[in-house]
Amino acid sequence: MNNEENLEDQTSNATTDSQVARSQDSDQSILPNLPFELITEILLRLPVKSLLKFRCVSKSWLSLTFSSRFIKAHLKLSDDDTEYTHHKVILLDLSHAIVKSCSLQSFLDTPSADLATDVSLPEELVKRSFCMVGSCDGLICLEARYDLYLWNPCTRKCKKLPGPTFEGRPGWFYCVYGFGYDKSSDDYKVVAILAERSKLDGIYRVTQVRIYSISTDSWRSIGNFREGVELDKPGKLFNGKLHWVVRPCVVSINLENEMCEEFELPYYGEHGIDPALGEFEGKFAVLCHHYLTVDVWVMKEYGVKESWTKI
Repeated sequence: MNNEENLEDQTSNATTDSQVARSQDSDQSILPNLPFELITEILLRLPVKSLLKFRCVSKSWLSLTFSSRFIKAHLKLSDDDTEYTHHKVILLDLSHAIVKSCSLQSFLDTPSADLATDVSLPEELVKRSFCMVGSCDGLICLEARYDLYLWNPCTRKCKKLPGPTFEGRPGWFYCVYGFGYDKSSDDYKVVAILAERSKLDGIYRVTQVRIYSISTDSWRSIGNFREGVELDKPGKLFNGKLHWVVRPCVVSINLENEMCEEFELPYYGEHGIDPALGEFEGKFAVLCHHYLTVDVWVMKEYGVKESWTKI
């Protein structure tokens, strides 16, 4: 799910308030009858595509909509909108490298893929197979044969990330990723987990973990992740942490302090298969498939095993 509210290029510095003020003064002749504070409140309530068009109205509007303060306020209004006015659903057809988008509000009323419209892929990803690592604040992280990209489908900006460097020369291996936002440092981060195949028993086990920061545009090592586990899905972002299923537990990485944590999954029976992590009404949740049925377990108090409740 993608609310498409992140307007700025995350790799550039945000416009300062003083720049906005100077542009505001220079454009008074264009909009003499509307206080700039009122203009700001109006613009904050517009969808992103409209804002992109209105940037050409004046220098002050351009500076305002690029400013970090405006972007954060716009995101907050979108997040607090219980009607999901500007939220979007992103649909991926990985086999044909097709991306579609539709209004979440419309999708909830009429759940049909026919409502979706095509989204133009970045040139770097056209005719390439890829998978989605995660999405946050309108940014989508994609992986295409170990190449990582950050993409904003609304502004159509795409950035290829430097690849993580792992120690040694792994033989058979694979990487699992996660993408999220660290509120404490106002930074977006990508986690890369390397699993290598053992020469003794042929089992893949986690051996190295790296974390990428947009603000520094670099990777560094995390040394406290639980080694020896086998992961197969991208991390699920919740409460500032990325989560993976490692039965019988959920293992997470806190994006703020970059520490590893874990707690037990609920007991959902002997035949429960393919548990999927999610969120339900603001609570951490697990969807457990039983062939033809699905159980939803909600953790009423995050991290407390006894608070798992089947709904």
